[in-house]
Amino acid sequence: MSDTPFSDLQITEDCCFLCGTQVSPSTQEHVFPKWPRRVYLTDDGKAAFESWTAGRVDSDVIFKDRFGNAWGSHDQHRPMAAACKAAGIEPAIGMHTLRHTYASSLVQAGVSLAIVAEALGHADTRMVSKHYGHLAPSHVADAIRAHLPALGIEINRTVTRLRP
Repeated sequence: MSDTPFSDLQITEDCCFLCGTQVSPSTQEHVFPKWPRRVYLTDDGKAAFESWTAGRVDSDVIFKDRFGNAWGSHDQHRPMAAACKAAGIEPAIGMHTLRHTYASSLVQAGVSLAIVAEALGHADTRMVSKHYGHLAPSHVADAIRAHLPALGIEINRTVTRLRP
């Protein structure tokens, strides 16, 4: 995403849509569809993206370093280290840890694994289930209880339980 031109970004009511292109090896132009991706945002996230990209022209990249160059894969290390230091987080974390925190928080809040998988850009729920499924062990039971009707079974209250 660091070399993605601003023209590939569309901010809508509920998400950022990245139509994505890749660079042609022969012409160095952005020509081939790469990864259509929908990134769902909170209101704060949407405002941040709009602020970061204000005044950009289509040929600008979305993220720039302090010199105006495309943000490289390592350009996040110093700002993340500074943010972790300011927040008292030791050891410092990286962007991928934020991705794990995002997914874990969604699963723990009861968001379905299918929705978390889509938000992370996965084609299906296998990876999400493998890495985050344990964070929602009662999710299946809760969903079944919430969506099935009562069976109307009459319980004989005169029977004494042998075990508590």
